[in-house]
Amino acid sequence: MAVCACTPASPSVSAKTANKKAKSRQVEPALRATTESSFTDFIGKLEEDLGGRIGVYAFTEASSNQLVRAPLAHRSNERFSMASTFKWMLAAAVLQKVDARELNLEQPIAYTKNDIISWAPVTEKALDQKTGTGSLSLREMLQASVQWSDNPASNLLIKMVDGPSGLTAFARTIGDESTRLDRWELELNENAPGDVRDTTTPVAMAHSLQSVLGASASPSAGVLSPESRKFLVRLMSENQTGGARFRAGLPPQTLVADKTGSGPRGAINDIGFFELPSGERVYLVVYQSGSQRSFAELERVHARVAKYAYQLYSAD
Repeated sequence: MAVCACTPASPSVSAKTANKKAKSRQVEPALRATTESSFTDFIGKLEEDLGGRIGVYAFTEASSNQLVRAPLAHRSNERFSMASTFKWMLAAAVLQKVDARELNLEQPIAYTKNDIISWAPVTEKALDQKTGTGSLSLREMLQASVQWSDNPASNLLIKMVDGPSGLTAFARTIGDESTRLDRWELELNENAPGDVRDTTTPVAMAHSLQSVLGASASPSAGVLSPESRKFLVRLMSENQTGGARFRAGLPPQTLVADKTGSGPRGAINDIGFFELPSGERVYLVVYQSGSQRSFAELERVHARVAKYAYQLYSAD
């Protein structure tokens, strides 16, 4: 290999700037090690105090002028029961059909009293008690499922994507090889030890969130149209069930888009993203299982992890 003996010209200001930016986007090994060590200690203490498992994956959405920081990960490849966190993905699968003009947001979805199961704050209210029938638009069903975690609405939407296996198939189309839905509400919340049904991993769910909702997602990516993506983000940002989870650990004006899930055996979950003051998104997934502590105590875990991630990624 020939080596040029000539004296190289001084790099231009623009070249220096480009090199500086390129270096700034790399994760320094020392910084990564420090981040991983301190976060492991932080989560380890939470697990020791609460019992059970806590699965976390968080990362920033990189752009050309922002630092790529090390992800936060703990039990990120272990399986956890999704509980209702799958409902954001269910909405995405339905909206993909809307984009394909197979469905329409204003079309009515009829149901009867036989569809009503536990936790139906929207569908039960809209039910005519005399006739035992009800009807909501597809838009309203999506709002009920994502914002209120309404179970009858979610089951009706699952039918529209060809059942639980249809949602699993949708996950595969966006590159998610881990997330699987096997049952309907309410059975999917069982969270039996060792049961892989209706589970995901924190890392898989986090990357699925970015694949569908990412600010840098290209219209040609083929998951959702820009309009449907904005609609889903709005649904999640107006979530009515997450006030004591991620939001409780973040500054009041922070944009948060999330979907909660709650089930037996300590399955108290939250997934989504929040925005830093810079506008950069942090995707955050927190799953729990196995703890016997109170519901309120397990909700506070989400606030503490969100606060940790916000402070870490907000630092210069």
